[in-house]
Amino acid sequence: MQKKILVLVANPRGTSNLNLLPEIRDLEEALQRSQQGDRFSVVWKVAKTQADLRRYILDVRPQMIHFCGHGTTQGLVLEDEAGKVQVVTNEFLTDLLAKFADRIECVLLNACYSESLANQLVQHLNYVIGMNRAVLDAAAIAFTNGFYDALGAGEDYDRAFEIGRNAVLGMAAHSSSSRDITVAGEGESNGQHREHLIPVLRIKEPLTPMQSLWLSPDVEREAIGQLLGAIEQGFNTIRLFHSDQPIVLTKQYIPVQVTLERRYQHTVETIGGYAESEAELRRIYALKGGGEEEIKRQQVDWLEARRQQSRIVVLADPGMGKSTLLRMEVGRTIQQADQGLAAGRSLSDLVIPVFLRLSTLADEVVNLSVDEAILKIVQEQYPTVLRHGESEVMAFLNEFLKKQLLNGKVLLLLDALDEVPDGKRQKLLDKLNGFAQHSTCAIVATSRIVGYGGRLVDGAKDMEIVPFTQEQTEQYIEQWFENAKESLTDQSVSARGLIQALRERPQIGGLAQNPLLLSLICSLYQRDRLTLPARRSQIYEQAVECMLSEWGQTRSSYDASRTTAKMRLLEALAYHFTCEGREVFEYEDLYDWVEEYLENDAPRDLRDCQDGGVDCGVV
Repeated sequence: MQKKILVLVANPRGTSNLNLLPEIRDLEEALQRSQQGDRFSVVWKVAKTQADLRRYILDVRPQMIHFCGHGTTQGLVLEDEAGKVQVVTNEFLTDLLAKFADRIECVLLNACYSESLANQLVQHLNYVIGMNRAVLDAAAIAFTNGFYDALGAGEDYDRAFEIGRNAVLGMAAHSSSSRDITVAGEGESNGQHREHLIPVLRIKEPLTPMQSLWLSPDVEREAIGQLLGAIEQGFNTIRLFHSDQPIVLTKQYIPVQVTLERRYQHTVETIGGYAESEAELRRIYALKGGGEEEIKRQQVDWLEARRQQSRIVVLADPGMGKSTLLRMEVGRTIQQADQGLAAGRSLSDLVIPVFLRLSTLADEVVNLSVDEAILKIVQEQYPTVLRHGESEVMAFLNEFLKKQLLNGKVLLLLDALDEVPDGKRQKLLDKLNGFAQHSTCAIVATSRIVGYGGRLVDGAKDMEIVPFTQEQTEQYIEQWFENAKESLTDQSVSARGLIQALRERPQIGGLAQNPLLLSLICSLYQRDRLTLPARRSQIYEQAVECMLSEWGQTRSSYDASRTTAKMRLLEALAYHFTCEGREVFEYEDLYDWVEEYLENDAPRDLRDCQDGGVDCGVV
């Protein structure tokens, strides 16, 4: 977990101008170039009033406070609510900061005559650095450089203070700007000697014990390994129709190719979606333009496409494996991160995969920025390792994930743009583009071809998944039956038998180019190899019937009439929303329609099992 440094900047109207920006810049650069600088995060705020001090401390929750501005022996110089110069007293400041003594380790007061405030604060805080004279800008900057160089190198506050003082002694440049309270028009301090900055360190005796913010390197690596394991667990297996047990994804997955150029047009897709014969499919491909050789020249293996492009929108018809492709990317990225951990690579170099459904992200960005929404969703996805505030390890992992996201070390896998309702899509796209403009994160998103508006994030490359070749189809079938061999009840059913059956039914050979449809064909053949359908519509019908009847029987004793009733419900549902021209709809719309159907049009089999609303496993 990073240690937070709250830098409070104050230069009230009517006081002499101070050169504060170089001090902030040098502070940040000193930490950035140091070996352990990534253990710190710097938040700087302009503090105008004493109320600002309170609010910033509450909001940032810092472990260290660095104040740069004007000071007097009575207190720090800010403004009152009317905008006039006000000295905020040492007593007020001490009482305020004492309330955070269990959290604030050190306060650095880079302001003139702040020794008196340091003497009071040290009664409550472990380390306080003040100045016992007027502070020249150049001297204040020199001390800041030396102090944070040492702090970023892993030195403690005592030694960092000494190195800061040494930097003052060696400074070559001087400034006439002083940090005592010189009101404009009354003459300004023009001291020229580095001795004007005499920093003093006050240390509380005994020190108040502080909860450790830093974990050992071994514990950090182990924690990140746990996060990677939690992510992988949700993506390394799939469930197929033939088995109650999950299948290791890599044992069933067939690597795909993608086109480097868009090939499909909306009207062609619509025709292709209902093609029943190979002749129709050939005609459709002819409409798309280009011969087979031209198409092949424009397609590459997916991994090659990923090497060429960091931001891709993967387009395909339903069932072509878009979501599965993203799941494989999760596993591949996890494997690379695990290898990096084992090789001792810097944690900041590790890339973390984040899989999100774009419909979920669309809901969250209504009130949050994209990065805030991503972190919120991921915390909810993996509460066992990211539940905020539960432990030091969880706090570290949340900070680590946030840092990787901000530094472009997160692979964003964004699924199903076509499922985002129209009313939410434009705001999602606008926010995603705003995020993408300042982020360097790689992005792989998916969408059905129908429903894609031609834009996700500017600069992303649109690619399409290429249908399976005959070789890929047969490889998929062989792997299917290898995974299913323990659940086969009919030992006469085999991969070779299905491959031969497909060769004998060229009219459905095109369906086998689609992984989802191919899995349905495998299931139907496994269930009854003698009745493999000859047409696409029959495959859909038998697949739905199989899922409703055989899956239903694992939950309770559904009879044939109940299965028929459910089929009628689904047919009516599809007809209703097709007539409305809607492919994406809200859950509430679906619920309302089903509830009305059950009350008015449903067969008695479904109406009888209602119990105050939608029931019977139909939704």
